[in-house]
Amino acid sequence: MYIPEILAWSWTGHGALTTAAVSMAISQFVTLGKSFLEKRFVEIYKVWQGPPGKSSVQDCLTEMMAILPEVVQKEDIHPANIPVIGEMLNPASGQVRHFMRSSESVSSLEAYNASKAYIIEHLDGAWSKYREAVNYQDKWYNVLTSSSSIFWEGNYELGKALHTIEDSYAPGHVTRKSGSGFIVQVNIWDDANKNPDPARDWPGHEALDNPNNEKSREFYAMAKNTSAALIVCVLKNLDQDEVAATKDLRDTVEKYFHLGLAFENDPSDLMRKSDTLPA
Repeated sequence: MYIPEILAWSWTGHGALTTAAVSMAISQFVTLGKSFLEKRFVEIYKVWQGPPGKSSVQDCLTEMMAILPEVVQKEDIHPANIPVIGEMLNPASGQVRHFMRSSESVSSLEAYNASKAYIIEHLDGAWSKYREAVNYQDKWYNVLTSSSSIFWEGNYELGKALHTIEDSYAPGHVTRKSGSGFIVQVNIWDDANKNPDPARDWPGHEALDNPNNEKSREFYAMAKNTSAALIVCVLKNLDQDEVAATKDLRDTVEKYFHLGLAFENDPSDLMRKSDTLPA
């Protein structure tokens, strides 16, 4: 099997992108003055590592979330992502976590809705687990569950969301408009996508997964900013109730996933609304 073609943004690209986004998000979070949450993050860290350990919330969160790049990378290792076999096993949703269409029978609008729902589902899951950890009362006799173990469950939920968020900015996966980042088309995982085609100035999926490719560089930066913003949104809402947190998460997702689909084979796939792309 030709491994690079199944690893979006390339293996190291996902890791570097996530590392940068998490660092940016933590730095932004600590400026918000959320004293209760800051105190709890330090306490959760000490449950995990024991005293004295780290003392600043930035250091504690950095260590507690250090697993995220690995979690995001490992999202590429699953049966649905194996070329040919994946589509046979799960033709309808095999590419949902990668923000792609598995075949021509799936429209850009359908793929967009499915992948965005997947992102929201796992952002909600991360918020729920992190909030449970923040409110968990650790007892010495609870040997199987702790605030730190629950927090780690939140990391795995957040990693799933981040993988799909990042993939949505990879030009081989999604065509976004330069400057605005509007989603113009969700691409199909097929031979035309994988292979270079000079006639249409298409360097191929693997080349576009290189963050240093001139066609990818702008969107790689967008992916970092969007990932950081959504991590902050999860963290800052851990002292809010579910209604308020859910609304803020959805509003923030919508901010970065504006839709302006172009015509594909079927004109009915075009979304005509106020945020469609300018002519």
